Amino acid sequence: MQDAPAPERVSLRVIAHDFAYVSVRLPGVSLSGIQAKRDGMGRVRLVFPVTTGRDGQEYPLMALQPGTLEAVTRAVTAAWAEASRPSQGVH
Repeated sequence: MQDAPAPERVSLRVIAHDFAYVSVRLPGVSLSGIQAKRDGMGRVRLVFPVTTGRDGQEYPLMALQPGTLEAVTRAVTAAWAEASRPSQGVH
């Protein structure tokens, strides 16, 4: 069994303390427009964009294999923690 590909780059645009937009670069593909939602315990959940079919049903525009999803979620969690730290400005 192959290991899940590690994200090459994670870009995070924090909108609120519990909401951000994420772009992820995986080997061979860039994914953008992913919503990241953080709960009160600090756990991050990724929500992928959807499209509405002719039947009114919503379908995700993208999906990740479970191992890849876990790796991306870990990378987003780490990036969000880094972005949430107070900056160490020059005095």
